[in-house]
Amino acid sequence: MSVYPPSLAYRVNNKLSIGGGVSFIYSKLDLDVAVKRPGSLPDAKISMDELDDWGVQGGFGLTYQLTGQATIGLIYRSESSTYLRGDLKVKNFSGGLPPVNALASSLDSAKISWDYPQMVSLGLKYKLTDQLSIINYQLSIINYQLSIINYQLWLMLTGKTGQHSVITMSQ
Repeated sequence: MSVYPPSLAYRVNNKLSIGGGVSFIYSKLDLDVAVKRPGSLPDAKISMDELDDWGVQGGFGLTYQLTGQATIGLIYRSESSTYLRGDLKVKNFSGGLPPVNALASSLDSAKISWDYPQMVSLGLKYKLTDQLSIINYQLSIINYQLSIINYQLWLMLTGKTGQHSVITMSQ
């Protein structure tokens, strides 16, 4: 998956910034599946090659500076659907029932519906010094269910030239 997000942001005041944008998502899938066959027959193989499609996903975010050191951020991403299409190859289905053999040999393309769910994420950043920030507690809610919770600790080191070095530690 690749994401290309053009976006705009606006600083409302010294504490609040808002932004929004659109992400263009390119999805690609290559998949091989073995199908167990009865007895001593060799396994069949189904290959899906280069199934791909583009999708569009909207987003909105805001940051609010709680104190001189602490900032909280909120991001919303809308649901997006893609319909992956590509080549399908079926191997080793011979030796079975004639209708199954005929059907397997006639298959040459695949279509898969692939959905990216809507998501809300909340994060907290704490600035220890001008050169060191800690980003902690990223909480994500996907499709209104608390299905992913990431406790990540990022140390962001800022040099004199404004360059950042990031060290990430995850649970």
